[in-house]
Amino acid sequence: MTHLKTDKLAVRCYARHGDMCGIDQHHDSLGCASGFKAEDMVLVAQFAYLAEASDYCRDAAHRGVNMRLVSRIVPSIPFVEDFLATDSTSPVHTAVRSEMQPGLLQG
Repeated sequence: MTHLKTDKLAVRCYARHGDMCGIDQHHDSLGCASGFKAEDMVLVAQFAYLAEASDYCRDAAHRGVNMRLVSRIVPSIPFVEDFLATDSTSPVHTAVRSEMQPGLLQG
């Protein structure tokens, strides 16, 4: 009997809540029923592979959502990459900040 290896969802994508919320223009005055602030980063997807997560974040940034990718494939040194929202008419679709950050976003 063979033992199947299951992939762990070690790569997470977070989106800026204010970019996704329908009341973004009035977020400070009305508040949001979810309890999040406009600048909070909210978990929106989990992946087993870095390439899938990177494509997902890049597509979301192209649509105007600020994204953060956190990979824990190597648990002791997380890889963090920010995808900044850009105008879809610009030739460069994402501005990326990548770095290895030990101890970031524990949990």
